[in-house]
Amino acid sequence: TLMFLTVLASCVISAPGNEVRGYYLQPANRRLPVKEFFKPERFVRSTAIGAIIMSTALGVGTLVTGPATEYVTEFRAYLDRNPLAKVLLGIFAAQQYLESKRHQERLDKLSAAKNKAD
Repeated sequence: TLMFLTVLASCVISAPGNEVRGYYLQPANRRLPVKEFFKPERFVRSTAIGAIIMSTALGVGTLVTGPATEYVTEFRAYLDRNPLAKVLLGIFAAQQYLESKRHQERLDKLSAAKNKAD
């Protein structure tokens, strides 16, 4: 899609500037010489991987946003038509929250008991 290509191109175009910024942000007492800092194979690898990850994430996000928005709209309309479903969803959310809190309390007690035994 267009988003994928745009993000990919912007990552590749901005990469040299990021490398220069990284060079100048080195601590003065440990600054590497230019020839040691700039390694073409590392630069190409990190640029390619970073650009592919970011462009894939944003490209997929662009493709998914439309259907997800439609689904959420339909789900909200369903809940508006069925008040009992809203109540059940609220009860489920409250139960999940309380169970999570209870689980964390158990973990804290186990951790305290373990630390006390050590």
